[in-house]
Amino acid sequence: MSRLADDPSVVQRIFDHIDNRSTDRGESSWREPVEHYRSEPRHRRELDQVNRDADRPGWTLVAIYHSHPNHGAYFSPTDKARALVPWESEPEPLYPGVAYVVLSVYDGALRDAKAYAWDGAARDFVEIGFEAESA
Repeated sequence: MSRLADDPSVVQRIFDHIDNRSTDRGESSWREPVEHYRSEPRHRRELDQVNRDADRPGWTLVAIYHSHPNHGAYFSPTDKARALVPWESEPEPLYPGVAYVVLSVYDGALRDAKAYAWDGAARDFVEIGFEAESA
């Protein structure tokens, strides 16, 4: 079981952000996911910010989440490519021990949520146990 699944407050915070159309940085930084997840420069800036935050005392990166608007909660080839170290010839996770949560959102409503983590034996990302309740 992952650390993500062991901490319901992390999962609840994700759902609160969806319901309130907000982020940890406040409503002013909310952007429509489809527009910005496909933007490589924005994706890199967000990861840079995540890395700076994770280096702060008391902070630990346990999950990265994003939505698939009007699609299922699956770990896509793009998700996998962005979760791997790009300069390694053999697949290695960019963030070992971090879960990737994918939310299926249809017409602004959460339909499904799944989590994925690196499995060293399989050398791939696999679905992990994950339970979530929306408020």
